[in-house]
Amino acid sequence: MQRFFQTTEANKIVLYATSVSIIRSTFEQCRIVMRILQNHRIRYELRDVSIDRQHHKQLNERMGVEDAPVPQVFAGGVWLGVSFISIPLKVFMSLT
Repeated sequence: MQRFFQTTEANKIVLYATSVSIIRSTFEQCRIVMRILQNHRIRYELRDVSIDRQHHKQLNERMGVEDAPVPQVFAGGVWLGVSFISIPLKVFMSLT
């Protein structure tokens, strides 16, 4: 399956994230990753797992788990990670 994504997502950054703020810490982590990508002017495709169940299912299949945490970043179909980022408050405040 990874080879399929490497072909279809060549030259793409894909971010799996959520736009729902029910779990505040997860929502904030997703915002931080989006802001980092935006601040570096990196184009990415957002796949919102809270809006589209297919994206959630796809992420779980790619990660090989039942309930993969977000955010997750893939570049060229290869998993980069970023399910949790620890950023000092000073840095975070400069991003928002």
